[in-house]
Amino acid sequence: MWGEVLLAAETGEALSPDLAFDADGNPTVDGRAAARGGVAAFGGHKGYGLAFAIQALALLAGAAIPRGRVQDYGFLFLVVDPGTLLPENPFAEQMSQLVKAIQATPRRPGSRKFASHRSAPSASASAAAPKAYSSTLR
Repeated sequence: MWGEVLLAAETGEALSPDLAFDADGNPTVDGRAAARGGVAAFGGHKGYGLAFAIQALALLAGAAIPRGRVQDYGFLFLVVDPGTLLPENPFAEQMSQLVKAIQATPRRPGSRKFASHRSAPSASASAAAPKAYSSTLR
């Protein structure tokens, strides 16, 4: 989502409603205002909870705030052996059943398998992408 904000800030195209907030916490569709503010959590309150949990794990990986400066990187490898957690290790079979159940779920009429919920980028957005990307590297 942050990439969409940076791209909209460069192109001047409007963001989707309910995606971003300005520096005062007000909803905005202006990419430049959103770049000084923030974005809504993907998935509402559940997405926020998941993002918070991931950020908490990132603290374990060294992405803390040392000396008052945000250190926005860290590496945490979590390795789980299902056989240790589950007697007789039913994980592979259960995972297979879960995937099959999801694949068998009827889709809405007109939707495609693995279709993205976002529209394709416009020509002006595609042209601005390298500039927006390079501005994030500074």
